[in-house]
Amino acid sequence: MEFDQAFFLIFLGISAILVISLMVWGDWNEQKEYKLGKKKIETIRSDVEHIDNKIDIILLDLGKWINKCRKCNSSVNFIKKYSEKNINLSCEGCGKINTLNQFNDHKYQIDSIPEFYYSMTKMQSITSELRDRALPYIQDIYFSTGKSLIGKSEYNFLHSLKHNYYQDYKTQKKYGFHWNPQIRIFSDGEFIDKINSELKTKKIEKKLGKRRKELSQKIIDEWNYLKIKSGSKNKLIKEWAINSNAKCPDGLKCGSVSFKDLKISQIALGHIIPQDFAREMPHLQSQIHHPDNLYLTCNLCNSALGGNPPDNELKTRIFNTGTIGDWIRDKLTDID
Repeated sequence: MEFDQAFFLIFLGISAILVISLMVWGDWNEQKEYKLGKKKIETIRSDVEHIDNKIDIILLDLGKWINKCRKCNSSVNFIKKYSEKNINLSCEGCGKINTLNQFNDHKYQIDSIPEFYYSMTKMQSITSELRDRALPYIQDIYFSTGKSLIGKSEYNFLHSLKHNYYQDYKTQKKYGFHWNPQIRIFSDGEFIDKINSELKTKKIEKKLGKRRKELSQKIIDEWNYLKIKSGSKNKLIKEWAINSNAKCPDGLKCGSVSFKDLKISQIALGHIIPQDFAREMPHLQSQIHHPDNLYLTCNLCNSALGGNPPDNELKTRIFNTGTIGDWIRDKLTDID
């Protein structure tokens, strides 16, 4: 009986020592993991915060490509999905889904879309270890006292960033900490408005013709047809066209011959509005010989036109090649 009592006391003593040892070891291990977590955070902190700030800047840029929702006028969008080529957005106000594409029918491209994708991919990669280390703390929050230090630093650090990259997940039996970015873009529309305005202007210019800066009266007087149909300026403009590898814009008779393959005497000055029109419509007299109404062509094609004006296709080629007025505007110092 005395032996059993002594044995029991010894057993209790050993058990107490084991319990105390486990508690001490547990506290020591918890402190150790806590310090290790802090160390890992400091190792990658600057990189993570740099990426976080970069994403913030990219989001500001993306916002300039988005206008307010037409349905509810909300200026806030959540990013639902993203890739290196497009971003799917959901309006915060009405839930309307829109897609922002990097390439848009060759009218413009949004370089910040692939930048966002690569930055997010890098963020996920560099923080994945912290996410794994935060899981014990999440388990303790939902299924225990919530006082554990293991994973607490990692969890708090990831939630301290500017944007919510990871989300807590919990059911009655399961828990998790998933990569599920909840990122918002605030619409600004500056870039897309500018692009739309430029596209609209181009359409108008296409219908109305190319807009040009006004030539000074001095330039008009020096380079009108009557002054350059012969003499030194006639030679200057034709030699410049030869040296610039310009070609006959008509090509009906010559196959768009290069002026360098012709003699200067074989290059002619053509009129977009024919000279004969001025006889029938005197109000055009001042415009007929204007540098903007003149272009270089070959003698064969010029003669083939007779007294007729160039058709629309030829006028387009003339404007693309440049009138005498266009050349003077852009290359006066080279020509004169």
